[in-house]
Amino acid sequence: TISIANERLQRGCSIISDTFGFAIGETDKAKCPIAVSGRVLAYGYESREEFKKHIGYPVCSGPNGTVSKMTREEIREYPECILGIVSAIPSYKIWGQANVEVNGRIWVTIK
Repeated sequence: TISIANERLQRGCSIISDTFGFAIGETDKAKCPIAVSGRVLAYGYESREEFKKHIGYPVCSGPNGTVSKMTREEIREYPECILGIVSAIPSYKIWGQANVEVNGRIWVTIK
């Protein structure tokens, strides 16, 4: 089974997104889309404005399946919790040929 992260810096987390590059555990009843490399759209725990000020910063798990901006101290103390790096804050509402809704998400480059 899998579960959504329920706290910041939760270990063993991955980013789940509809802009994934791979699916694990796929059956005829369900699948778990995960990102193993590249960039994905993810919901941020902090505001989009906060992420705009911190492009290039590492993110970790956040409550309710979000990603959260890590502090410098957290990066030093918990490097194993880094999920990826904030790469862009999109201003558009729809992305790609599949017309994926951005819905307030941010781009994260997977670690």
